[in-house]
Amino acid sequence: MTTNIQKQVMNLNDVLAILGISKSTLYRLIDAGSFPKPFKLGVRLNAWRVETIETWLITKGGN
Repeated sequence: MTTNIQKQVMNLNDVLAILGISKSTLYRLIDAGSFPKPFKLGVRLNAWRVETIETWLITKGGN
């Protein structure tokens, strides 16, 4: 069963698949301030809001 919150967030693998980059490249972008930081959903689970990723794609990576 998919809950409403699951539809609103993306995990690391989702973000990597959409962007087509490696984990190290993603964290390099985050460290450089070029990509939004994730938030913690648990001790070992980072996530991004879908709307944050969509906005970033439109403004920064939309080409």
